[in-house]
Amino acid sequence: MKNYELTYLISPDSSASEVTVVVAKIINFIREKEGSITSSPDPSRIKLAYLINKKTDAFLVSCYFSLAPELIIELKKFTDEQNEIMRNIIIIKKKIKEPIIKIERSKIAVIETDKPEKKPKESELKEIDAKIDEILS
Repeated sequence: MKNYELTYLISPDSSASEVTVVVAKIINFIREKEGSITSSPDPSRIKLAYLINKKTDAFLVSCYFSLAPELIIELKKFTDEQNEIMRNIIIIKKKIKEPIIKIERSKIAVIETDKPEKKPKESELKEIDAKIDEILS
C-alpha cells in the first residue's frame, strides 16, 4: 500500500449536508477497497483564483489515505462520476523519514559564583571617554 493525498473541489451550490455526503462517499469507497484513512480535515469554503464551471468559490477537501496502487484508477473514476465534484487530483505522498539526528537529554549544571560582577571604576570611565574624544577629533 502506498500513501496518497486526494484533494477535490465541491460545487458551492451544494448544501452543507450534501458536502458531508460526498466526503462520506469518498471515505467509504477507500475503506471498502481495504484502504486506510490517515486524516480527513473538514471541508472549507475557499475563493477560487479563477472561474471553474462559472463558479468563484468552492468547498476544498483534502483526504490523506493508504491504498493499493492498482485501485487508484478506480478511485479516480469514482471521483469523476460524482456530479458535485468540480476538480480532483490524487498525489503520491512519500513516507516521512525519521530524523537522522536524535537529541538526547543531558544534564545541565548551573554554576553559581559568589563573586559580584565587576563594575568599571570612575577613573577607568574617564580614560575611556578621553580615548573616544581623541579618536573622534
